[in-house]
Amino acid sequence: MFHNERAAMCYSAGRLVGVRHGVPAGLTMTEVIILDFEAGSWALTVNADDDTIRIAEAEATGLKDVRISPAPSESPWSSALGTVPQWIWVLENQQGYHDGLQICFALDGEEVCQIQLIASASSWHIGVVSPMAPRTPTCPRPPGYS
Repeated sequence: MFHNERAAMCYSAGRLVGVRHGVPAGLTMTEVIILDFEAGSWALTVNADDDTIRIAEAEATGLKDVRISPAPSESPWSSALGTVPQWIWVLENQQGYHDGLQICFALDGEEVCQIQLIASASSWHIGVVSPMAPRTPTCPRPPGYS
């Protein structure tokens, strides 16, 4: 799924030079993410009907009624600027929908950061994937579980 687009971003797009978020008119949620590389731009969009993801060259998406602006400086993207995608995974939920991406960014072959994008409620939820510290629980246990 999206093999050609992911391969182009990893092998020929060059370094990430900018990230833009697209917000539909009258709303506050990010529906479109545009990744700008040295050699092209790709739009990551959410299908509002089933929250699946789409990847296409930004010029081919025909975005309308979407307010595009630079990603906030405090967003996870700030640590990825100037790096190249080393790996891009498509995530699939338990119902078989492709509703997420995880991108590993690297510089000179060394991993710099991993960013995870999950499509939910017709918008993107963006986070950073980081190694788990030894003996540090990742989630609180529900009451009654030890």
